[in-house]
Amino acid sequence: MIYAESELKELLKTNTGWISPDGNLIICETYLHKKVIIKLLKGSDTPIGQIFIKWYQERLECLSDVKESCIEEVEEYGGGWHNYEMAEERLENDIIGFAYYKGFVRLSIDPSDKLLFAEGTEKGLEINRSVVKELTDSIGCALGKKFSLKIEKINVRTCECWE
Repeated sequence: MIYAESELKELLKTNTGWISPDGNLIICETYLHKKVIIKLLKGSDTPIGQIFIKWYQERLECLSDVKESCIEEVEEYGGGWHNYEMAEERLENDIIGFAYYKGFVRLSIDPSDKLLFAEGTEKGLEINRSVVKELTDSIGCALGKKFSLKIEKINVRTCECWE
């Protein structure tokens, strides 16, 4: 896959992005990895998108139930929001876990150390091995510097409904 100069410039400006399971580069603003994945998966009519939408809706309903429970607890005892905050954080982590599980690879660039970090499950990194390597070389060419690749394999907590 050949990357357009404009894509590389945008990626170097934000230093963050994703590679989808089918090898597409998805550039996102710094610190907005979760937002981009949610938007991408919710708007997808692919099998992965459909599984995500169903799972995500169920999780939002559970989160709503936790919120109602916290409201009742606050009214009765004067505290309890920590349960909602923990459930909300767990959902955010699970969204990223879902993306990794389905083969997405998260990208982060450190221009000062001339490193491209690629983070994903073994499956995602294997699927996108050539894409990540080519992207590393393309970034190096765009900057006129030799760039190195650092790969981080991660394990994610999975859910049966993700299949």
